[in-house]
Amino acid sequence: MYVPEPFRVELKDEIGERRRKKLALLLSPEDAVQYKMAIIVGEYNGSEPTAFGRRIVVKHMPDVPLYIENKAWERVERSYAAILQARDADVPKKPRVMMAALVYAKREHVYQVDTVSMMLTTDQWIPLDGLHELPLIELLQREQRAFMKPMRYDARSAAGFPNVLLLDSGTVPMPLHVMSPLMEAKERSAKEKVLAGLPAAWVWMTAKSMPALPAHR
Repeated sequence: MYVPEPFRVELKDEIGERRRKKLALLLSPEDAVQYKMAIIVGEYNGSEPTAFGRRIVVKHMPDVPLYIENKAWERVERSYAAILQARDADVPKKPRVMMAALVYAKREHVYQVDTVSMMLTTDQWIPLDGLHELPLIELLQREQRAFMKPMRYDARSAAGFPNVLLLDSGTVPMPLHVMSPLMEAKERSAKEKVLAGLPAAWVWMTAKSMPALPAHR
């Protein structure tokens, strides 16, 4: 796995040499496999079409793009359309898109993407299941509340999870739920079913003003 180190122009040559040394394993295929692979984890910083497919730019790797075939990129756009569009959302603090790309060297020192996974986060790297969670999480940060963001991992839907678990309002965590009118009907139904089975829960319907947070104890 390779995570780009913070880019500095004055250290460009040294950073590049360390990156090439780290990814040199891609240039030494074994008889058992056609290509060796590595995972590059970084912040997605945009893409553009080229004559060779799509060119993906990773933050802190501005001088070394990743390439992906057009059909593969079309699958990425279908799977992560909401996440990619969120980068341009009309919000004060733009969210980030984190990317994990499985890559191989199709040619010497040219990195080709086989598959990619993306995740939306706040500007402070807190994972988001959607932009509807952003105002709540930013408020919790401003008020310096203790909370945890549940992760869906391989669950098919995030609707069954609380959007946030508040940790400083009592002896047990308080589930905070966010309901957006733009949720898909299936997601809304799943969330409503979860809420109906809870003895107590904080719920924010985003079409209305956010209710007061549970008191700090």
